[in-house]
Amino acid sequence: MKTRLITICLFLLVVPGLSFAKDYDFYVDKDYSGDEEGSEEKPFNKVSEAIEEADKEGGRQEIYIKNGDYKEELTIGGGIRLYGQNEDKVTLHGPVVMKNNTKIESLTVSGGRAAVRIVKDADAEIENCTIRDFSPTGIEAKAGGGRLTVIGSKIKKGNGKGFYIERGKKITIIGNEVYENDQEGIDIRSKVRGEVKNNLIYENDESGIELIISEADLVISGNTIKNNDSSGIATQFYKELDQPGSVRISANAISGNENYGVDCKIPQGGSPPSSFWRDSIDMTNNSVNGNEKGAVNNFCSLVVEEKDEAENVASNGPDDKEKKEKIEEIKRAEEEMKQKVSQAEIILNQQLEINLSIEEKISEIEGGNQFQKFFIGIKKERIRELSLKIEKSEKLISQAQGLLNETNPETDGRENLLNEIENRKEKTHEQAIFLYETKNAFSLWGWIKEKTDRYFGYIF
Repeated sequence: MKTRLITICLFLLVVPGLSFAKDYDFYVDKDYSGDEEGSEEKPFNKVSEAIEEADKEGGRQEIYIKNGDYKEELTIGGGIRLYGQNEDKVTLHGPVVMKNNTKIESLTVSGGRAAVRIVKDADAEIENCTIRDFSPTGIEAKAGGGRLTVIGSKIKKGNGKGFYIERGKKITIIGNEVYENDQEGIDIRSKVRGEVKNNLIYENDESGIELIISEADLVISGNTIKNNDSSGIATQFYKELDQPGSVRISANAISGNENYGVDCKIPQGGSPPSSFWRDSIDMTNNSVNGNEKGAVNNFCSLVVEEKDEAENVASNGPDDKEKKEKIEEIKRAEEEMKQKVSQAEIILNQQLEINLSIEEKISEIEGGNQFQKFFIGIKKERIRELSLKIEKSEKLISQAQGLLNETNPETDGRENLLNEIENRKEKTHEQAIFLYETKNAFSLWGWIKEKTDRYFGYIF
């Protein structure tokens, strides 16, 4: 047996050109003490040290950050991507400045004047992160070109705006929660293009979404926008920005806001053409109910579908009071059921984004270097990352099912979502099996280590 082990070890040493790629280019662990090289075995203590080394390397560089509280002001150079070990356990204290082709994933950014700031003309991605306790802005995208992508994240409890997106940016804002901020949930300036889809936007101290119409090209769909202290969606005209836009507002649930469901405003005066909002906004298939001043401000002069209108029950006198209260109670219950179905759908959309990421990771593993997999096996950090994503996927499916279980069987859309959940469960089960098999797959190095540990354990 000893001869066999020695032969295998010598083979690994002398095979020409044998090298094994790692999952991340640099590692960070604030609790590590010893020589710092940025490797998994000898990580940096600070994220800024890893970024500095990554900057020297150039190109796309990936940095893995282990759980901990990192009190550093960071500027992420072009091409650098930060991956946290756990969204709730890796905290960067803002501000974090993101340059072109950068990404942060599975971590928290807390504090800072702009907790996360994307520089002019930069493409930047934020995925499965928490942005909180900032003042005055959670995510700020500077004016100019480039695309901001924010998926599956929480932007919450800030002393200001959740998002501030300046003129000319392209945006993809999908499957996020934006809540309990002291100003607007999402503030969008003029000439912004892209989509705001399947988000939960609630309990912000001003409007859920505020946007300047001029030259906008936006799709706002599938969102739940509720219980904000001003309007659900507030659209604005400025006299120096008088070009119409194209804003499609569809399939949103807009309720319980303290002003209008959809408002049209002229903050600094001016006289827009009478058809300005009608030419710029298309509203279809929304549920707009229970907003204090009504569904849509009449000043907007919008043509909307019947289901977009807030329903009002008129009282003709004291005899109608009890009847009105019963009708309102039924409507509230029905609306609550619809909201739960809507929330379940949003959660499943979030799960779908994570599922796509899981499938990407599985494809990477399956298509990886077979030579490496046989001799070394899959790096444990990659397996851990896949495990966390599958765990989050299962949790979201469970949350969606829990919401649907609280609704009546006849609630619109419920049955379809329940069927979809069963399909998602089956897919997640297959992914979990793949993870188990990958964890336990044979590798020569693992076999050697097992035999060596057993041999030396026996001797000593």
